[in-house]
Parts: sequence; C-alpha cells; structure tokens
Amino acid sequence: MAVRIRGAEPSAALLFLMPTNERILYERLRARATSAEDFEARLAHWREEKEHASLFDYILPVEGGLDALNTRWAGIWHDLGISLP
Repeated sequence: MAVRIRGAEPSAALLFLMPTNERILYERLRARATSAEDFEARLAHWREEKEHASLFDYILPVEGGLDALNTRWAGIWHDLGISLP
C-alpha cells in the first residue's frame, strides 16, 4: 500500500498503525471478518503490510483505546504543521 500511495501522492505523509499486541490484532480482525477465509485474508494482508512498515513515514504503536491513539495523531499533525480545530 505504501508504494502505491507514494506513487500516486509523493508528498503524502504515510502512517502505519502497528499493534503492540498480536492478541488485540487477532480480536480486531476477527470482529471485522465475515468468515474464516476473510479472517485469514485480512491477517495475510496485515503481515504483508508489516513487512513494508519501513516504507512509511511514521509507525504508530497502537495499544489501549482511542484516547491514546488520538494523542499520537495530534503529535503527528503538529509535526506536519497541521492545525487541529
């Protein structure tokens, strides 16, 4: 995905959300999956993306709830010079 986005939008800032706990990742993928095959496809896609994580500009470790993630996002937007309302 990073390669495709970078090709289409060279100036885009690329963010990779990296789960810090595989158990949480599995739970989230299972909740989104519609079948065992869908779960396996989602897991395979994540593993491929993880292999390419170094191509992203930012790697955000994701643990906890949305409040922790929103705090990290705010720091990135600040670094990029983007004002938040």
